[in-house]
Amino acid sequence: MKKLSTFLFLILFIFSSPSFADQLSFDKKCKEVSYITEDGYKKYKVVCGKTLRCNGTTYTINLEDQFINISRGEDQWEINIVGDYVSGIFYYAIYQKNNEYYFDVITSNLDKQINQIYGEGNIRDFKEILRILKKIDRNISVFDKYVTVPSKRNRNDKIEKQKLDTILEFISTLKNKDEINQKCWSS
Repeated sequence: MKKLSTFLFLILFIFSSPSFADQLSFDKKCKEVSYITEDGYKKYKVVCGKTLRCNGTTYTINLEDQFINISRGEDQWEINIVGDYVSGIFYYAIYQKNNEYYFDVITSNLDKQINQIYGEGNIRDFKEILRILKKIDRNISVFDKYVTVPSKRNRNDKIEKQKLDTILEFISTLKNKDEINQKCWSS
């Protein structure tokens, strides 16, 4: 009986220990982190995102509402993302602008790095990827001029992952492609 009570005490101590406070919340979108106050006390707060600064661009990642606010100088825009602290985040966009066709993917494991895979193609490339994506997601039309991650309430994350994988594979076939791995500072 004494061994059992010692074992139970040990289990309770481990799970109530502050060293376990940096674990993910149940929804895997936020996590509790510890910090030291000015007067030296250890406290905890829930963080639902991260800010990464890379080469003059700031990415403020909001995991709870699933978007990134990107600011570069005076320019600022917001994009929808998919992901969490466990799997990282991703974003994609395929768009036509002034008769030029662009394919763009951003991924991050939320640990001081942003990866961008970028490609340029022609109208045939653009129509081909739309045709392929339409097989995955019937909401996509071959007449679309812009395809990106939909808002959180209008999407299926499993389908979005399939679309991401398809787009990454497609970009690898383009002649004009570029991969940018940015080392960032987090705050």
